[in-house]
Amino acid sequence: MRARPIAILAAVSACEAAPAPPACTSGVMQPGTSENLDMTPGQACNACHAYTNASSGDGGDAPIYAFAGTVFTGKHEPDDCVGGPLDDAPAEVEVVDAIGVRYRVPVSAVGNFMFESDAVVYPVTAKILYQGRVRWMIEPQLSGDCNTCHSAAGTDGASGRIRLP
Repeated sequence: MRARPIAILAAVSACEAAPAPPACTSGVMQPGTSENLDMTPGQACNACHAYTNASSGDGGDAPIYAFAGTVFTGKHEPDDCVGGPLDDAPAEVEVVDAIGVRYRVPVSAVGNFMFESDAVVYPVTAKILYQGRVRWMIEPQLSGDCNTCHSAAGTDGASGRIRLP
């Protein structure tokens, strides 16, 4: 008996579905630069503040946080989408620094969290606490500008947004 050749597809990725475009789960967009806890959800806080301070000419006064970011319900939410819990249950972010100090901060109504301190020692680990559930970030991090990697598409190993457990 003679074996018959079998055709194999070379481009397996051609069979995979394209990723869904970012969608705002809350249905509420909040663009703008008002200086408060609910400012521009989803954008990289420290990167924007550093740029603003550098371009102001006088050093600026936008705070550079030890850690800051936005918690969302979905994995690929666009910038300026209101994140956070879609109910009234509180959520918190806990960061543990390299020497074991724990810092716990609340998640705001739009999903933002931030902590301003020079005492945090890197690398850090983090987790989100919500309704008795926990979502851990596995790899220790050297930056506290969480939305830099946790963007709508995800970069540097992050698969997308920081999400509620």
